[in-house]
This record gives sequence, structure tokens and C-alpha cells, in this order.
Amino acid sequence: MTAIHRFLISIITLIAFFDPVANAQTVAIENGEGEVGHGYMFRYAGSCYVAMPRHVRGLFPKIRLSTAAPVVTGTADAYAPFWDGLDLAVAVARGDVAARCTASLQNAAGISPARHTADMEYLLPKGEIARLQVRIADIGYLFIEANVDQGTVPEGMSGAFLFQNDRPVGMAIQSDSADHARFIRIEEVAMNLNRWLGDRGAVFARDAELAPVRQATGFEVALEEVGVLPVDANSGPENLLREEGTFVFQPEGVVEMEFQVPGESAADLARVRIKSDPDADYAMPLRVRIAVSGAKTGRMRTFWSGQMGSDGILDTGPRAIGTRVRRISVSIYSADAPGPVGIQQIVFE
Repeated sequence: MTAIHRFLISIITLIAFFDPVANAQTVAIENGEGEVGHGYMFRYAGSCYVAMPRHVRGLFPKIRLSTAAPVVTGTADAYAPFWDGLDLAVAVARGDVAARCTASLQNAAGISPARHTADMEYLLPKGEIARLQVRIADIGYLFIEANVDQGTVPEGMSGAFLFQNDRPVGMAIQSDSADHARFIRIEEVAMNLNRWLGDRGAVFARDAELAPVRQATGFEVALEEVGVLPVDANSGPENLLREEGTFVFQPEGVVEMEFQVPGESAADLARVRIKSDPDADYAMPLRVRIAVSGAKTGRMRTFWSGQMGSDGILDTGPRAIGTRVRRISVSIYSADAPGPVGIQQIVFE
């Protein structure tokens, strides 16, 4: 039997959600090595994260996410901060993808030993939600073993979540044959994610949204998202728009900082200045790209691209006619030295 035949047979056994847009938190993932898998979106303290196996995250921190239909795509920064034997990673999702994020893993309940079946959820190539029924063969301390009696386990199922009555109970990490899959129990996934996010609560999540800042020489702007870890609680990204303090972070690839103009009107952006300290113990950004969009959603276009000066000043220079902006993205591609990187302030004028 060919792989195509096995896949077609598996389609017959699928069970779809009644309301995929409202309920589906499953996302398809493509990592930096071109490998594919799945993950599960969940919300924690106001921010959106994606749980996935470590091997789906791959070697590089940047991954590509795709939601259920109507498909929304985006990139995310993924981390693997857990103990080496745990096949688990977590990413922070931003933008349009994050707008589809509604579920929570904070009070996740485990699999019911009284029930002998469950459904593995995944996405078809065009974003359709599909569920493959599996038979629970064994419930161990860390893992759930499941068999497929009708159909086969399609390729790319690592990271697909196991459900009972629309409640996630496990995450697929291995399929050693076409009719068997192993899942990490949801209790183990949730415990590690909640502990790490709680310990690093200042990294991405905030109990309340940061208030917009009206800079002395610029317009009102708000920090929307920063997909990188600060080195400590006093060096958080909220310092970027202040005249005091420094945002110090440990990069693991391209660092993207996103800002938005609050309200319903765009602002005229004529100049961007970024300041770092050449005499500090941390490195300074080197190659930087600033992109903008005049709408709340949609494609960003380059406003400026180049390198920060050795004096710790990046100044795009004033423009006679401003660019209408609703969103601004500052991407750091490299630094002038290894180790933590620091930015004292970003000013939008």
C-alpha cells in the first residue's frame, strides 16, 4: 500500500470541529530546516504561545506558523528551555496568528482512563481541521501509547494534540509505525510550560497591557510584542520607550520588536533614533531593519535598513515628508560582539 493510499484511508476516519475558527488552536509548523509538524496555541497572561515538541522546533529559533482555515500565517520565536530529556519547546506567536489564540493550558486535566478512545487533531494542507480516532493502548506516568485501528498515522504528526471531548490530553512526539503514536501527557506539558512562563513572566507576558508612551519629541506609541528574553526583570522591553533604563536581552537569532500607534488614526513617522551604550558590559546592535505598515494588519515595508554606528547611535535622519504608520517593526539581525545585547531607547518622531 502506497503512502498516498494510506493517507486517503486515514481521511475517511477524520472527525472535524463544528466551529473550526472559534475552537481550533492547532497550528501547522515549518522549522528553519524545512521540516514540518504541528503545535497547539494557548494564551497565558495576555500573550499567545505555541507548545510543540523540541524536535519540531529544530535547530533554529525562527519557525513559521499556519492556522486552520481561513489560513493565517506568521513567524514566531521558539525556545527549548526545558530539561534535555523532555521533547518540548515553546514559541511566542504575534500579529494575526495571535489574534486566533483563545485556549488555556493552565488548568489542563489529564486523560480519562475509563475512556478507551481519543482523537488526534491536525491540519490538512489547505488548513482544514482533521481528527483521527485512536485507541488508547496504555497510559504511563509520562506517556500515552495509542494505536490506529482504521487508517494510518499521516506524516508530519509530531506536535499534533490528542483530545477527549475537545479537551487536550496529550501531545504527539513519536510514531514508530503507521498504526502507533506516542504522546506526552498533558499534565507534563502544562506543568513545565506553566512553571517556565511563571518564572519568566516578564519575558513575553504581561498581566496588563503596557500603557502607550508619548515621547518628548515624538508621537504616542505602544510596545506590542518582543520575542526575546530579557536577562533580568529590571532590563525588560518596557525600557525601550523610556528615557531611563535599558532593555538587555540574550539573542537566539533575529530579534523582532513590534510597536503600534494606538487609536484609530495613523501617525506621521519621519525619523527613528535608537541609542545604545558603547561603554557598557553588553554588546550593541549592529545590523538593523525598520519596517512599517499604514494598517493594523498586512504586509510591512522597509522604512530604513543599515548598521548602528560605533558610537551607539542609529539615526535614520529626518525626512521632509513623514510616512503614515500604524505599526512599526524593529529587527536586530546582528550585534557588534557576542553575548547579551542592550538598547537604551528607541524614539519614533
